[in-house]
Amino acid sequence: MNARIVSTRAEFKLLEEDWNALTDSMESCDPYDTFDWVEGSLNHVHPPGLKLFIVVVYDEAKCVAIAPLQIVTESRAFVKTKVLRPLNENQTPYCGFCLHKEYSEIALLKEIMEALEERRGEWDLLHLTDLNTKSNMTFLVEKLWGDHYKTYAHKSMITPYLNFKNYPCKINKRQIREIERKERKLCKEHEVSIRIDQPYSKEVWNRLVELNVEKWEKTSKFLSAGNRRFYESLAAGWRKGRLSFSYIEIDGRIEAISVCVVFNRNVYGKFMNYAPEFARRSIGLILTNRLLHYMHEQGMEECDFEDGTQAYKFYWTDTVRNNYHIQVVNNNGKKLWLVVQISLRTMAQTFGILEFYHRTQSFVRSMIRVRKRGKSKDAEARDITWQQDVEMVGNRVH
Repeated sequence: MNARIVSTRAEFKLLEEDWNALTDSMESCDPYDTFDWVEGSLNHVHPPGLKLFIVVVYDEAKCVAIAPLQIVTESRAFVKTKVLRPLNENQTPYCGFCLHKEYSEIALLKEIMEALEERRGEWDLLHLTDLNTKSNMTFLVEKLWGDHYKTYAHKSMITPYLNFKNYPCKINKRQIREIERKERKLCKEHEVSIRIDQPYSKEVWNRLVELNVEKWEKTSKFLSAGNRRFYESLAAGWRKGRLSFSYIEIDGRIEAISVCVVFNRNVYGKFMNYAPEFARRSIGLILTNRLLHYMHEQGMEECDFEDGTQAYKFYWTDTVRNNYHIQVVNNNGKKLWLVVQISLRTMAQTFGILEFYHRTQSFVRSMIRVRKRGKSKDAEARDITWQQDVEMVGNRVH
């Protein structure tokens, strides 16, 4: 086998056929692994100057592994650090490698590791985020690379999921009866229409964006024009997946919308938004209950609620997986500094003092700025600036 690094968008585009063939041959492929998803993210979300670092492994002419990475320069404890991160980071709940199911995962991961070792002068830290325990790779990366590099792993979040083989035997029957009672009451008091698994329409899309931004004023993904274009491009359809829209109309107006990705007989919950004036009527739960019942009847195998431990998810399931973050420190001149920095951060997380860690970093940076300003020739202006900055930093810390 041999590996190469893809570093330009033109080279990436040429991978389409090989990438699609590989994802068709994976043991368990998520929609986020597909070429269409990654390409849409590159076209609409990532900045033009993004530095690709995609490791592609071939067995003769057959593509057998892809590690979709990017390289970014970060300041870690005041030291510039070249960090390899997942290409899909912050765009998907899971980030992993594409590995051919007919090959040993250990052998493929070794090939990827050797490719990174050959380019060891180009990176200082490999930071893999949101590796999920449904993939065997999550455990193998920590073990295999931990034998050659200083490696850190920690659990980041829980991801609940429903295996439809267990539906409806594991649902919280009391809660579901209450949801159904609320649906009947809503239908008595209003003109209600519930539409499940509908195709994309501009009207429904615009209402989704409106409800999402209304609920998440500062953090909505749809505040970004790039994200809006990205999801609209997916709504037009891609090779193996599709966006599914379900919604509730009350008195002629859409008041709740759920958007799911349907892929390989699995359902992935992406967005659930509803009008705040109907929050007490539990219209989000009513819609979710109807949607799951429908997907079960359609022969779907699993519903992935994705990250988050909201109580409502456990009305329908009691099964969870975990996401992990894994950091691999390169054996170069920055190793000791990075090991100390990561160890301190890990201790801060362990003992619940990470917030203090961030505030201390903010305080130190502000003090440095204050000192630099203190070199001004205008002593009076310097003293005023010093006093204002110290007051500002004091407020942050307290």
